[in-house]
Amino acid sequence: MNELKIQQNRVSKPVYELKYNGHNVTHDFSKYLQEINYTDYEKGQSDELTIKLKDNDKLFQNEWYLEKGAKLTCQFGFENGEILNCGTFTLDEATFDFSTDGDTVEIKSLATTINSPLRTKNSRYFEGTLHKIANDFGQIHGFKVVGDDVNFDVGRQHQFDETDLHFLARISNQFGYIFKITDGLLTFTKSDLLISSDSVLTLKQSDIRSLSLTDTQSKIYKACTVQYFNPKTKKLCSYTERRTNGTDTLKLNLKANNKAEAIRMAKAGLNNGSKEVKGNITLKNPTSLFVAGLNFTINGFGRFDGKYHITSASHTFADEGWNVSGAIEKCI
Repeated sequence: MNELKIQQNRVSKPVYELKYNGHNVTHDFSKYLQEINYTDYEKGQSDELTIKLKDNDKLFQNEWYLEKGAKLTCQFGFENGEILNCGTFTLDEATFDFSTDGDTVEIKSLATTINSPLRTKNSRYFEGTLHKIANDFGQIHGFKVVGDDVNFDVGRQHQFDETDLHFLARISNQFGYIFKITDGLLTFTKSDLLISSDSVLTLKQSDIRSLSLTDTQSKIYKACTVQYFNPKTKKLCSYTERRTNGTDTLKLNLKANNKAEAIRMAKAGLNNGSKEVKGNITLKNPTSLFVAGLNFTINGFGRFDGKYHITSASHTFADEGWNVSGAIEKCI
């Protein structure tokens, strides 16, 4: 079914819709649009929407100037075919290029709001469950918390000269979760659940324009050790999580508050630190199924065949069509 949809898109007309502060500007921008690029990240940074426009008429330097903090929504795809809804973004910066060949402007927008103090560095501490800590931030910044089983104790967590975004991403990763902000939601997802989920797409050699993979077998860890304080013996103990394959033992420079916390940290550390094959891929034919956080299968590349996880996906839309590429890693 997925392969059929991709084949149908080859002969479909590319279409898009762009809204600025709720107003549909698709028709107004159509003669100036050069390219739309949407990059979807699984974790670590905000999703981005970049729009490149010709400005020979100097409209965007004057009466059509796009203000920082404005809301942009975008979707694109094929007429009577697949449509990718990129979501809502906040205009972060505008870069103007003045040239004898013609003026251009590049608009960069982020999925997190520019007016929020989420990207301001703070130093403070929190204590309680991951859900409680996330909910504290949600109340401050106006986000709703959703996620998979985040109501477990993470002890005392220190935020030291970190942005709220970085702090939440760090402690989530530390306990085996992926944290992301999209459309007013603080979303927490278990990393191992994402990796173990089914493939949404199967790609053969004929479906791939380019593929670059690096085998990092030497970085596969067989065990991960975390120290924790035992309140009964009053001693510092350690817990080690193991797997059957791998070479070295990963020792995290972290001290858990108890054994349950150490187990979560060790499992997360073993998964985060073990990446066998990583690389980049460009598809011949676009699909809205290729987004960060999902899995797909590669066939026709010998020992590199198997299930892969998408860590970031870039969708570029222009007059000539819709192109898809991304960063991937093989599921262990």
